[in-house]
Amino acid sequence: GGLSFCDINSSFSCSAVNRSIYADFFGIPVSILGFLYFAVVGGLVFSKSAERSFYSLAFGATVAALFFSLYLSYVEVFVLKTICLLCETSKALMVVIGTVSLLKMRRAKENLPFLVN
Repeated sequence: GGLSFCDINSSFSCSAVNRSIYADFFGIPVSILGFLYFAVVGGLVFSKSAERSFYSLAFGATVAALFFSLYLSYVEVFVLKTICLLCETSKALMVVIGTVSLLKMRRAKENLPFLVN
């Protein structure tokens, strides 16, 4: 394939990251996993129709995804020696999703006093 729009130079290259052995997780492209995470978790967190119990699951999924992404950032910087700007932007979005899910989870518990310890 061709170059990505976020290929700036050898220090910032999404293509170099996407061509590396770290771009797949058990044979599934990490980009597909990220898309699924953002579509499902992100979509539901910002939806008004999500069930209250979803927010704690969303927060847990976001924490797990963020830790995996931080590992991949380590690989980018110290192994591949190039940074994928889209990958780093996704981490900022994960922090937003995690924060929103945490706030909604707390608000849901306030509305259901029997859940509060």
